[in-house]
Amino acid sequence: MASTVTRDRLVCNSSGCYQQIECTAWITLCSHVFCAEHGRELRQRLTANPGSPCPACGSIFRDGQSLLERKLDHPVQVRALQLCGYNPEVIMEIATVAIAFWNHQKLQVCANLTRKNEFYKESALVARKERDDAEEQLRRVKVQLGQVQAENHELKEKIVATKRNRRRDSSERDHKKLGIEKQRRQEDDFLL
Repeated sequence: MASTVTRDRLVCNSSGCYQQIECTAWITLCSHVFCAEHGRELRQRLTANPGSPCPACGSIFRDGQSLLERKLDHPVQVRALQLCGYNPEVIMEIATVAIAFWNHQKLQVCANLTRKNEFYKESALVARKERDDAEEQLRRVKVQLGQVQAENHELKEKIVATKRNRRRDSSERDHKKLGIEKQRRQEDDFLL
């Protein structure tokens, strides 16, 4: 029975890829697995340069059997037929190697998740510090804004008071002028 549960799928061991492998896996003797894209790239590299290292661990591939392509979506009957003809000891040895490979892959996934978790924790700490710094800067700006608003209010009051004083002074001058003109007219009228 083919498993369709996401957590039961293999994950590409190529650095930065970590995508789930759906149908085709490239499996190495050093217990690493690669997606179709990275497996083909690795096969081409091996063909061009025998003795290339595994990109996941650096182990040297000795021959073409160090990297094998496997279809993961075969029905169970097809996979079972691949073991037919072997004696039970060989089948148990194959199963032991397969289980060790599976466990190794799950440890790889856990290690990757741990690295991602640490990265995200560190990113969260940096983001919190940046947020705290921004909040502190905002607080300081609000204090400065309050000071500027208070100064602005004082200046507006001074302007209003100055305008009031000017109007009063202007009114007094006008009143004095009228009084002086009235006095002159009276003097002129008296002299005539």
